[in-house]
Amino acid sequence: MSNANYSSCLSALEAEINTYENFVYLSLGVTLICSIIRSAKAEKFKENPALGAKVLFSFAILKVILGIILLSVFPGCPEVCTSCANSAHHYIYPTLVFGVAFSYFLLGNRYRKLANAQAAVVAAEEEDDDDEGNLMVETTTTTSPPQGKELV
Repeated sequence: MSNANYSSCLSALEAEINTYENFVYLSLGVTLICSIIRSAKAEKFKENPALGAKVLFSFAILKVILGIILLSVFPGCPEVCTSCANSAHHYIYPTLVFGVAFSYFLLGNRYRKLANAQAAVVAAEEEDDDDEGNLMVETTTTTSPPQGKELV
């Protein structure tokens, strides 16, 4: 391989590695952001599990997309090279990204089940109130002010 071909091969490989590393850093950043949001909003997610489910499902979808991108931009031997010394692919990190996405999906599903259980409890309480003859909606009664004597 001539020196010019080797140089172009090396620069093409470095460009692919840089692209891959940028997506790795983006994926790590998304994981960090999700962890921060989960810990900062833990009480809010307990009060409103539907919100927690939406957030975790969103992060799961984002991680799946990043995993697919990482698989597609995986650095390999560029087309300009005639032979590469190490063209083996190691799919460990993209697999980990899919694993994290799956764990986010499981956590989101847990929050979704909790939200459905809370909705069922609220519906059962409303049904019990209705069966007992209680009004389900609070009403306010207004009384007219006392009538004074009319002056004639």
